[in-house]
Parts: sequence; structure tokens; C-alpha cells
Amino acid sequence: MGKLTARQVQTLKKPGRHSDGGNLYLNISTSGSKSWVFFYRFGGKQKEMGLGSTAVTNLAEARSKALVALKTLKDGADPLAAKRATAKDEASKISFGEFADAYLAEHLSKYKHKAHKRQWQKTFSDYCASLRSTPIRDVDTEKVLKVLRPLWLTTSDTATKVRGRIEALIDAAKAQNLYQGDNPARWKGHLKAVLPAKPKLANGHHPALPYDEIAKFLTELRIVGERSTAALALEYCILTATRSGETLGALWHEVDLQKGVWVIPGKRMKAGIEHRIPLSARAVKILKSMEKLKDTSNQHIFPGNIRGKG
Repeated sequence: MGKLTARQVQTLKKPGRHSDGGNLYLNISTSGSKSWVFFYRFGGKQKEMGLGSTAVTNLAEARSKALVALKTLKDGADPLAAKRATAKDEASKISFGEFADAYLAEHLSKYKHKAHKRQWQKTFSDYCASLRSTPIRDVDTEKVLKVLRPLWLTTSDTATKVRGRIEALIDAAKAQNLYQGDNPARWKGHLKAVLPAKPKLANGHHPALPYDEIAKFLTELRIVGERSTAALALEYCILTATRSGETLGALWHEVDLQKGVWVIPGKRMKAGIEHRIPLSARAVKILKSMEKLKDTSNQHIFPGNIRGKG
């Protein structure tokens, strides 16, 4: 418990021949924090069991807990061992959903992009809906496969991510002694031997446009762009060689039309590093055409996606 001073609150009656009785103390740490502790002897050894901080446990509650510990002594058992066994039993009843929610509350902050956070949340709320009420200790290979099989051959990229997230969650449970045995979502040496190989081109990627067709495509895109903000956004995305999310999230204060530069802040980049993009004459022309539609209530350069318009 570290260095502390102790003030005895109550001496409890000896429970019998199995122990030497117990005492309730108010312990004050060097930092000034206060907590209740039950001191007792068991098996010839002096022991101590915390009963809670004074901030959440009053004297009456501490006495009640101490009397329960005293009864345990009278029955010939170690109160501290009994307390730990009870805590372990309660922890083993934690459901997959409860543990997943606690895991997300602690770990989601490390993801910079809202999309990543939504994907993790969707995994445990939607894709793993059949697991949520299952005690985390009872999640087995059969239950994991029940989640993965409907996704594996239709949206295999999603299925792969879901499997990895379940594996990470089970690993976290194992680290907290809430799960025993091998991880049922492990790929190598386990699910790899059960699930079929993913079909080619099932990862969501599309064939690249042949280089010699780009000019024709851009010509046709510009015709459409005369009446479509979406077409202009796509052309701008191509000209600046950026990701769609970076283009659709572009804000007016990021561009300098006079210098012809677009500066994407690190918080919007996947690598977290500021990205400076020189703008071609056509890219500047697109921005100037969008400037005519600029809305003071919306600082997005291409607001159609934000407003729900095409």
C-alpha cells in the first residue's frame, strides 16, 4: 500500500480459532488520500484488504464490509482470497458487447479520422451483433465464423477487417484474464485453414483507366462538369492526385488562388503530415468556378457531398 499512516477506527471481535480477528483502519497516504482497510491475521500472517476510498465509501459501509470479511474468517476462509475469487467470477460474466464498448471508449481516441472510428463502432455494434450478449469468455471459433461467413465471399475486405478487430478485442480480454485459451479469431494456423481463399478483385479495387484514355475521359468529364459539381470535384481530385476524402473535405482557407497552392493540414492527411500541392491552371479554374457558388455558411469547396446534393 506504500508509505502511509493508519488510524484505527474499530477493533472487531475475534471470529474464532481460525484467525486472530481483525481491525478496521482509516489509512492516509502521503499524498493525503484516504481509504478504508481491514487488517487481519490468517494462517499466522498479517494481511490487509482494501474496502474502498472514503470518497465513495462512508464509515457505515466500511464497517459493513469489514463484518462480512469477519464472517468469512469465522468460516475458516481468507477474506482477501474470497474477494478476489468473487471479482474474477463477476469479471468472467462480462459480455462481448460490454467489453467491446469499454475497449472502444479507451482506444478510439488514437484514431484521427472519424471514418475509422465509425468503422470500429460498426464492427462491434452491427457485424458482431450476434456476439454482443455472449460472455466474452464463451466466444469460440464457431461463433466467430458465424459473423465472418456471410461477409467472406461478398465483402471480403470488410470481413478481413472485422476478423482483425475481433482478434484485437479477444487479445485485450486475454491480457486482462477475461479470456482463456487460443484466440478464436486468429488467422494463421487457425481460421486460414477453415475459410476459403478470397476471390480475385474482391477487395473493392477497380481496374485502372488505361493511360492513353485519360485525355478522352477528362474531356467528357469536363462536359459533364458544366452542370455537375461532382464532376468538377472528380476532375480536381485527378488533377491534384489526392484521395477523394481529401478533395471532398477541402476548405476554402486551405487554398491560395494567387499563389496557386493548396495546403492540406496534417490532421486531414492519412500520414498526419501537412501536404502542399501546386495547382495547375485548370485546377485554379475549377476553384474559381466553385468560388462563384461559395456559401458563407459552408466553407467546403465542394459542398454538394456535405449538403447531400449531387
